[in-house]
Amino acid sequence: MLALCPSPHGLGHVVRSAEVARALRRRRPDLRIRWYVADPSVLARVPEAPADGVRVHDLGAGAVQRDALRLDLPATARTLRREVLGWDARADALARAFGEDGIALVVADVPPLAFDAAGRAGIPAVAVGNFGWDFVYAALAALPGADSAFAAAAERASAAYARARLLLRLPLGEPMAAFPVRRDVALVARRGRLPRGEVRRALGLAPGERLLLASFGGEGLPVEPSLPRGWRALRDDPRFAYPDLVAAADAVLSKPGYGIVTDCLAARTPLLWMARPDWPEEPILREALAGIPSREVSAADLADPRALAAALEAVGPLRFPDWPLDGAEQVAEAVLGALDA
Repeated sequence: MLALCPSPHGLGHVVRSAEVARALRRRRPDLRIRWYVADPSVLARVPEAPADGVRVHDLGAGAVQRDALRLDLPATARTLRREVLGWDARADALARAFGEDGIALVVADVPPLAFDAAGRAGIPAVAVGNFGWDFVYAALAALPGADSAFAAAAERASAAYARARLLLRLPLGEPMAAFPVRRDVALVARRGRLPRGEVRRALGLAPGERLLLASFGGEGLPVEPSLPRGWRALRDDPRFAYPDLVAAADAVLSKPGYGIVTDCLAARTPLLWMARPDWPEEPILREALAGIPSREVSAADLADPRALAAALEAVGPLRFPDWPLDGAEQVAEAVLGALDA
């Protein structure tokens, strides 16, 4: 039995873990996979992900957000203080769960608790990710007047990561130096499965009409876009998987994050993005976004149809780079190698 432990913050870690699970099942159909999540309802967002069981367990909050773009630093500090104080009890409980479930290998993206618990249980653990929570908390600890909880959480996370057997490090990230053994892999990306024209017809788009997919990870739009003539906005459509909507769109409006960047790369759909200045990973993602058809927009831009039209027209003709997108297969190969070792 293999354990999958995604960070509960947002949806991106779960989506990425689901792609890895599918790649694992393609290579080894009889592999049993158990998910460890705080909220099992999140797996409804990845309905095709292989799952031979779900264990509800608190893996840590990651961070608390005020809205789609801003962190709630006081609430995050309070949460981290509670988590550090209760760390040993939570790690021991998760270690017992791994033992009870007969787990042979833990694959985590990348909640620190999972690595400490695996070490306590004597089970090897493999990490998959592009940044660590120690990196986030250390950056928050360096802010003027920062709560001491951030430094304590960063130290605890680094110590937990040091117990991992291997990190499979994804692009668009930081060095992740706390992991003693690191191996670089390609992007883990999901692709749409339906023909683009079929999705656009089902959405009722007229010939020549263009679609802006406005999505902020389920957090709601910071501001309603004032679309120029000939454009329609869509937040979601439960009839279709999200990658199919990205592929059907002429542009995506979102926040910068690993998941949406890789979705747009896979579909070759331009991205308009709003800054998240609180997030320590943003400078890294900004650098990556400079190399793909994308443009930063502000709330003022979205409220002005002329400014929004200019941004949409600016990204349309740009070319996408040919980045390898077979990271899920590379991760699956490495995970199975660790499982068989």
